[in-house]
Amino acid sequence: MMNEKYFESAEFYQKRFHNFASLWVVPCFLLLLFVVGFSVFAKKEVTLSSRGTIEATRVVDQIQSTSNSPIQVNHLKENKEIKKGEILVEYQGDQEKQQGMSLTQQLDLLKKQEEQLKLLKTSIETGESQFTGNEHFGYDQLFKD
Repeated sequence: MMNEKYFESAEFYQKRFHNFASLWVVPCFLLLLFVVGFSVFAKKEVTLSSRGTIEATRVVDQIQSTSNSPIQVNHLKENKEIKKGEILVEYQGDQEKQQGMSLTQQLDLLKKQEEQLKLLKTSIETGESQFTGNEHFGYDQLFKD
């Protein structure tokens, strides 16, 4: 049995905690826990840069465009390097202009229809027809009915 007076000395703690387990196993175990924890929660970013070519898997005999306009200038060439923002194909702009004119005519017609609807609303609120002349939307007849 050990003497009680040795419990208060540094010699007891030196013999108790200065051994193989406390000097090597415990730090190695703590290091292993740190490495496993770091590998679970840490993110590793991998960046890969390479040169390559884009090749078709099969030959496409007809390329369909989103525009019905004929192609004016084609800048596409075989094995040509392209950069962001570079124009590849230019279309003739006649149809877009006609489509723009058609849309402006539709907008004008809708504005006239909106004016006539406002007149119908004021006519209903006042109880008297606010329409002058012929209007081709039929709101005058709707008010009369």
